[in-house]
Amino acid sequence: MKLIAFTFLFLVFAAKPILSQAEDTLSLEYLLNMKISTSAKYLQKQSEITASISIITSEDIERYGYLSLDEIISSLRGFYKSYDRNYSYIGIRGFSRPTDYNNRIQLLVNGHKTNENVYGGAALGNDLGIPLESVDRIEVIRGPGSVLYGSNAMFSVINIITKKGQSVENTILSVETENLNGIKTVGVFGKEFNNGMDLFISGLYTDNKGKDYYYEEYDSPATNNGIAVGLDWEKVYGILGTFSYKNFTFLSMYKNREKSLPTGVYGIDFNVPASTIDRTAFFEAGYKGEMTHFLSYNFRAYFDHYHYKGNYPYASNYNYDASDGNWYGGELQFNFDFAANNNLIAGLEFQDNIRADYRQWNETNETYNRNSPFRVFSLYLQNEYHVLKNLSMTLGLRYDNYSTSGSLCTPRGSIVYTPFDNSTFKLLYGSAYRAPNVYEMYYEDVPTNFKSNPSLEPERVTTLELVYEQRILTNNLITVSLYKNEINDLIDQFFNPVDSTLQFCNASKSKGEGVEFSLNTKMPKSLWGYFRYSYQFASDTETGERLTNSPLHILNFGLSYPLFNIVNTSIEGNYESGRRTIYDTFTSDFFTMNLNFATRQLLDRFKVSFTVKNLFDKEYYYPGGFEHIQNAIRQNGRMFYFKIQANLF
Repeated sequence: MKLIAFTFLFLVFAAKPILSQAEDTLSLEYLLNMKISTSAKYLQKQSEITASISIITSEDIERYGYLSLDEIISSLRGFYKSYDRNYSYIGIRGFSRPTDYNNRIQLLVNGHKTNENVYGGAALGNDLGIPLESVDRIEVIRGPGSVLYGSNAMFSVINIITKKGQSVENTILSVETENLNGIKTVGVFGKEFNNGMDLFISGLYTDNKGKDYYYEEYDSPATNNGIAVGLDWEKVYGILGTFSYKNFTFLSMYKNREKSLPTGVYGIDFNVPASTIDRTAFFEAGYKGEMTHFLSYNFRAYFDHYHYKGNYPYASNYNYDASDGNWYGGELQFNFDFAANNNLIAGLEFQDNIRADYRQWNETNETYNRNSPFRVFSLYLQNEYHVLKNLSMTLGLRYDNYSTSGSLCTPRGSIVYTPFDNSTFKLLYGSAYRAPNVYEMYYEDVPTNFKSNPSLEPERVTTLELVYEQRILTNNLITVSLYKNEINDLIDQFFNPVDSTLQFCNASKSKGEGVEFSLNTKMPKSLWGYFRYSYQFASDTETGERLTNSPLHILNFGLSYPLFNIVNTSIEGNYESGRRTIYDTFTSDFFTMNLNFATRQLLDRFKVSFTVKNLFDKEYYYPGGFEHIQNAIRQNGRMFYFKIQANLF
C-alpha cells in the first residue's frame, strides 16, 4: 500500500511542470441549463421539469471517486442503500422492502427499460455490468413515473445516459485494483466519422477475490467458528455499444456476473461454496422523424434476454434454481408542438414476454418448473401547457392492459411556477403502480406450504409533493422538498395461521412523509460541494410502526478542491440513523467518510486516482432479508482503490 501511495504522489508532482493548462469545470449555471429528457421524454431544462430531479455527471463520478451506481444514487437526497453481500438494493424516502430486487425503481439505459421480467428487478450494483467510464450523466427522477414508464416506476426512474463517440475520440484503457486483491479493467472506444456516423463501445472485466468474513450466528466448530473463507469473490464482464447515423440509433448490451455467497443464505451449509449467476442482453433500434413542422415522432423496437441461476449446497445434495426471460416490444411516440406554449406527447407500447420461467431442482429430481408468458399493451398522453410565461401545468394519463392482471389507469398532474428568475415552485401529484411479477403470482412449494396466488392485484402509490428551488447568485442551488406517499395493496409474503401456509398477498398498506434539503455549489476552477439532509418517516398504515430497513435521518456532504491545479481532492461523509430489521431489532447509527485523489490529465495521456472508502474503518451494518438468519449484515471496513487510465491514441 505504501508503494501505491508513493507512486501516486510521484506521478502527481513529477508531472506538474509539463501539465497542460487545467481543464475548465462545469459551472452550476451550465448544469441547470443542461437539457434532459427522462421526466417528459423530450428535452427540458431542469427548472421546467415537472418532478424532483438530480443529475450526476461524468465529472462528478470522477471527482468523488464513485465506484458503482448504487454508491452514486445513495449519495443523493432521499436515497439510501443496502447490500447483503450478493445484491445491492436502493431505498428511497424510507421505503425498501427486504429482498425486493429494486423492483419498485425503473432503471433505463439511454431510455431502454432494463428491469427483467421474472422478478421485475433492476441491477443497481456491480451486477449492472456497465463501467462508469462510459457514463455521460445519470438522470434521477423522484416520485411516481408510471404515466410514461409503466410498471416498476413507483418511487423513481433512473436513466443512465452513455457517452457518444464524438465526446471521446480515442481509445481509453483503465486498470483498477481493490486492496491489491482484485482487478478491474475497462476499455472505451469512441469516434465520430466524417459522414456523421457516431460509434461508442465500452467493455468491462472484474475479478475480485473478496475477503474472509466472520458471522457470530455461525460461531461453532461445526461451521468453521463462523468464518466464511474465500467466499466473497465476484466476477463481472460486460460490453455496451451505441451507434447513431442521422435519425437512426442502435443500442446493445451484454453482461454476465457471478457472485459467491458468504452469509449462509437460505439455510445453506455454511462455509461451503455457493453462488449466483446473472446474465442480461438486449438490443434496441430507434428512429426519429418529423412529419410536419409541429409533429415529430420516435419509434423504437427491442429484444431482451435475462438469465439467473443459483447454486445452493445443503447437507443432502446441491439445490439449484434458475430463471429465464425473453421479451420483445416496441414504442411509437408522437410529439405535437401545437404552439409555443403547448406541447402534447402521445404514445403506445407493446411488449410480448414470450418466456418468463422459474425452475427449482436438486441432484435427484425437479421440484418446480413453470413458464408464465404474458403481454402488455399501453397507451399514454401527457400535455404541458404554459398558462403564463412563468406558469405551466402538466396533465398525464396512462392506460395499461396486462394479460395476467387486467387493466389499470394511472394519472399525473403538476404545476410549475417561477415567480422570479432564480426561484421555482413545483406542486406535484402522481400515481404509479407495480404489476405483480410471475414469481409472486405463480410460485408454489408443497414441502414448505408455499401457495401460488394468480389473483394478485397491482400495488399502487399516490404521491403529493411540493418542491422549492432557489438559485443564489450563479453558483448555489438550494432545493427543499416536502412529500407524502400512500401505498395500497402492497405485495408481501403473508403467513396464514389457519392452514400454516405462506403466500404473496396484497396484505398491507403503508405511508410515508418527509422533508428533503440540499445545497449544491459548483464554482469554476474552485470549490465544489454539496450538503443533503433527509427526514423520512415510513410506517404501516394500520399499526403505525416504522417500516423495516427505513432510516429516519440521512445526511450526506461532499467537498472537492483542486490542489496545485492538477489533482482534485474530494471528501464525502454519510450519516444514517438506525434501521429496524425484520427480526424487530435495530441497527446502530453510523457515520462514514470517503477520500479521493484524482489527477487531471498528465502528459496529455494519463490520469491517476487513489480512493479510500470508509476512511476511519467504521463498523456498520445493513438489515438482512428473510433469507438470512443474521438480523443485519456487516459492511466493508476501510478499502483502498488505485486506478490508472491511459489514452492510447
